[in-house]
Amino acid sequence: TAGPPDRQVARLGAPYPNPFNPRTSILLETRDRASWVVRIIDVRGRHVGTVFEGSLPAGSHPLVVDASGLSSGVYWFAARSSLGDRLVVRGVLVR
Repeated sequence: TAGPPDRQVARLGAPYPNPFNPRTSILLETRDRASWVVRIIDVRGRHVGTVFEGSLPAGSHPLVVDASGLSSGVYWFAARSSLGDRLVVRGVLVR
C-alpha cells in the first residue's frame, strides 16, 4: 500500500539585508496552514527574541526582524511549525 501523500515543506529565506542594522526581513513560505513560532537565537543557543508567533495560511509571508535591543553578532532565525517543519537561517547584526 502507498503511504500518505508527501507534504511539501516550507521555506525560510535568508535575511535581507544581511548584514543588517538593526532591522532585516525574512520570507517564510508555507505550503499548508499551520501555527508558527519564529525565534531569534544567539551563538550560545539562547532564545533572545521572538519574530512571530501565530497561525499562517499557505503562502508567502514577509517577516520584519527588529534587533534594536541586541548586540552585534551572529544570530539564527529558527522557525517551527505545528506540522513539524523546522527551518533555520543565519543573520549578522552589525552596529
